[in-house]
Amino acid sequence: MKVTNAILVNELHPAIHTLGSLNIKSIDTLMNIAKFRKAVQDNLKMYSEVHKTISEADCEKDKHGHPVFEQVMTPKGPQQLYKYKNDQIATEVNQRINQLNEKEVEIPFTAIKSSDLKNVEGLNANVIVALGDFIEAV
Repeated sequence: MKVTNAILVNELHPAIHTLGSLNIKSIDTLMNIAKFRKAVQDNLKMYSEVHKTISEADCEKDKHGHPVFEQVMTPKGPQQLYKYKNDQIATEVNQRINQLNEKEVEIPFTAIKSSDLKNVEGLNANVIVALGDFIEAV
């Protein structure tokens, strides 16, 4: 399965995490979910490391060499963001982050049969939509 890092972070990871917490009876299905979840987590870890490296490379540092943060009001509320010397540097970093977010990654998976998800409590349409190709209609 090929997905962008943005989809991996914002949709796939939360969906597979939710799916992994449901009460599924089939051991084969649970094994497929566990393998897929590990692959997602491994890719997410690599993404986070690269994201951090990009963000910290040009940010301001304190006297100990640690990144400096500033509190910024966002639509999600106040957040601590890396502080940059000027807007041009911040824009360049954001462009690199956007390129990282649009990069496609390959995640190996084995489809789960929809019949294995019958009567699973807590399964909802949002999880099914997010997993899309991972669930095989049967």
